[in-house]
Amino acid sequence: PESPNNVVLPGEINALVIDADESDPSQRWKALIRPWRGLKGPGTKVIHPYRTKEDGSHPPGVLHALYISPDGIRWQKKSDISVLKGDVHFEAPDQRFYGIGDLLKARWDPRLKTYIGAVKQTIGPDYRFTPVFHHARVLCMIESDDMVHWSLPRVYAYPDGEDAKSPGMYGIYEDHAFNYESMWLNLFSMTWYSPATREWMLEVNQPENRPYIKRNRLRLAASRDGRHYCYLAERKRFNLPSPSDDWDIDVVRVANQGAPVVRGDELWFYYRGNTIDGPKKTWKMGNGIATLRRDGFASLDAADEPGVVITRPFVFAGDGRLCVNTDVGASGSVRVAVLNEAGEPIDHFTIDDAVAVCEDSTQTPVYWKNRESLAELKDRYIRLVFHLVDAELYSFWIE
Repeated sequence: PESPNNVVLPGEINALVIDADESDPSQRWKALIRPWRGLKGPGTKVIHPYRTKEDGSHPPGVLHALYISPDGIRWQKKSDISVLKGDVHFEAPDQRFYGIGDLLKARWDPRLKTYIGAVKQTIGPDYRFTPVFHHARVLCMIESDDMVHWSLPRVYAYPDGEDAKSPGMYGIYEDHAFNYESMWLNLFSMTWYSPATREWMLEVNQPENRPYIKRNRLRLAASRDGRHYCYLAERKRFNLPSPSDDWDIDVVRVANQGAPVVRGDELWFYYRGNTIDGPKKTWKMGNGIATLRRDGFASLDAADEPGVVITRPFVFAGDGRLCVNTDVGASGSVRVAVLNEAGEPIDHFTIDDAVAVCEDSTQTPVYWKNRESLAELKDRYIRLVFHLVDAELYSFWIE
């Protein structure tokens, strides 16, 4: 039935999944809800369930709930979920995680065939990090087959010693993991907290209980198994710096959950951002689109001096048509040779047989003088050798 105030779900949505493979039509839509008490309509006082005590503490034992729907409009509660609401801060080594903190994001992973939840926690004392808290923000992972029964949290992303060298580093606030081709990519939302001066707090009307300046940046990470991640691109910011008067200079977070939108030869990332310098009335906020070359997260580059990239031995799937995503300069080229598992050249696929790729394209087929594909090498272990001159190699694949 139509809601008079546009409310279709209580509380706060921590996950929204549309399951096209669900056999029960009434459960095609699934949502994890963080409960809020008193939310009944406009003008109703809302009481945060985690801060009902006078001292503002977080009482343990509060449960998130799974709601289901056939159409995304009509919802009903199916069950509380198994993981309890826990505390946010943990003092090592005396305490252990036992539940969800104040942030939960969950998604279906089609390759792992399971639901993955990301939980934010803080661990301390760790005096390498921001003097505001002397704790480190970390991400934990929980997993489930049904969105009801979840594993206990496991730390999978912890800011390391190199991160700690960055002044004010607090850690990893949230993740934005998604499947991308043969691997997993993740945009970690990194946060820095620096002590604020009294003058700055008065200028921006900062609350007395938040005597710090918060900054946020995105950083790219990758995984080969969906459960363990490492930084990419030398820990550089994923989003390019903006001019000092732009709206997205201080706080940037990904808006679209999951993979970016593929538009032709580009990837579109929807993100939200704002400034926090100056009086509140001067803040600028907005939602934007950042575009990236398809597969353009990182590249292997060679200038005028030739470069060589050699793959590990592998057996390929597909029919054998090799394609590359490359940006080749005016005087550059990319040529590909093929070796056997022992590293020996294979007839008809040597570097002298290779036809040069000399264009900037996200999808260019690779040929040899007398061969148009790798079809005859199927089911054999091979290595590919990329010879680059004035070129950037983003990706390759075999169709």
